[in-house]
Amino acid sequence: MRRVLARGLLNQRRDITTDRIPDMIVAQLLRRLTAHPDGQLSAEEACELFSAMLDGGIAEIELGALLTALAMRVGAEQLIGFHAATRGHVNRIPLPEGGNTALRPLVIPSYSGTREHPNLMPLIALLVSHFGIPVVVHGTLEGHGRIASASIFRELGVLPCAGLREARSALAEGRIAYLPTALLSPALMQLLSLRNRLGFANCAHEVASLIDPFGGRGMKLLPTEDEAQFARLGAVLLAHGEDATKPQKKKKKKKKKKKKSKTTACSSAARQRAEALLLLRRSVPATGDRTLL
Repeated sequence: MRRVLARGLLNQRRDITTDRIPDMIVAQLLRRLTAHPDGQLSAEEACELFSAMLDGGIAEIELGALLTALAMRVGAEQLIGFHAATRGHVNRIPLPEGGNTALRPLVIPSYSGTREHPNLMPLIALLVSHFGIPVVVHGTLEGHGRIASASIFRELGVLPCAGLREARSALAEGRIAYLPTALLSPALMQLLSLRNRLGFANCAHEVASLIDPFGGRGMKLLPTEDEAQFARLGAVLLAHGEDATKPQKKKKKKKKKKKKSKTTACSSAARQRAEALLLLRRSVPATGDRTLL
């Protein structure tokens, strides 16, 4: 079936023979995104556009231009549409059987790595798994100059799963399942792999962090860089019927200023008299007559 673009795309259809979005529509989108400081797409338009990206319906040059424009401004509405399009391109795995089925599996994305600080995410995953909670980590295998979680897991004996069946077996045995993005969503991995050619992370990286291989039944642990990203991701989760809870930071105890002891301050004259008396005491020879002082 031919898929119709949203109203903002002038209601034009894809080319039936190539299943690609016409270049004219892509040019209109680029003008909307770049001509105005607050240029944004609606959630419906973003869903159609990202679906075309995932399906290979946009030419290579236009795709690079769109990813560059979207990297400069990704609003909550656009991300809602991107996430809606991605949900239909993700392979699902069933909930693990056996053990405590009341525990929701923890889903941790790993797409950025660390450069200056230690990468503690594998430690968090191991700690949670130690308490019997199923843990799924998904992400790319490359670090792009950073310390990737996949390399740390490999040193700890947690290898990437080669298939969904292997992931199910790992969860059933109480082990961490590391799912490469190419296994979860090959179409999304095609967009992520453009990072090497473009030189920067595109909007697909933020979309990939929202993946839930359990179809919404897992609990996501999403890292955020700032308050703006937290608000953006929270809006996406709420729009799709999920919860968004921010961990509360421990309040720093205010250090009480030590009150200076209220001592009677000696006047300058009294201080000079005391110093002179001390010098005199040191200069007087030791005698039994204390009346000298």
